[in-house]
Amino acid sequence: MIHDHYGSQNIIIERATEAADGSGGTTKTWSTHLTLDGLIQPLSSQELLILERIGNKSTHKLYTDVEDILVTDRVVENGVTYNITGSPINPGNRDHHLETKLELLE
Repeated sequence: MIHDHYGSQNIIIERATEAADGSGGTTKTWSTHLTLDGLIQPLSSQELLILERIGNKSTHKLYTDVEDILVTDRVVENGVTYNITGSPINPGNRDHHLETKLELLE
């Protein structure tokens, strides 16, 4: 389990729902989908350079156990919100953990 390696950090995965706003448009509402242990780390300068070259705006990486996380979700840790910038990766398809790239929202 991820907390065995990194300790326990309270990570919230939020999922959006859209509803009609009554004026012909929609309103997006974020709500808690999962609360889990995980670790958010800044990307290395080398990772940032590589991703910048391909137009990826990732700034951090989330490490979690294998969970139901979608690229359309977002992540909140201690009141700080991140967009998910790519599909979560299951290294080696071993179901040991997920690595998900994030973009810090300011």
